[in-house]
Amino acid sequence: MAKEEELIRLERELVDTRNAAVAMILGMAEGIVSSPAGREELASGFEAAAKDADQVTKRLATLVSLALRNGGRC
Repeated sequence: MAKEEELIRLERELVDTRNAAVAMILGMAEGIVSSPAGREELASGFEAAAKDADQVTKRLATLVSLALRNGGRC
């Protein structure tokens, strides 16, 4: 496999892994809260966690926050 193809494959795997992590977190969040106010509180918590986090954690926390606010869509 060419280096470029391997890089594309690894980038796709990274995106897929990130999306799977967000989906798993959302699944757990649904078990914790069911009201819009509860989801907003969780989203705010993830947003706050993103502020001082490293880039990877910041991206994941931001995606989770957005998904909580958008009915599961990032």
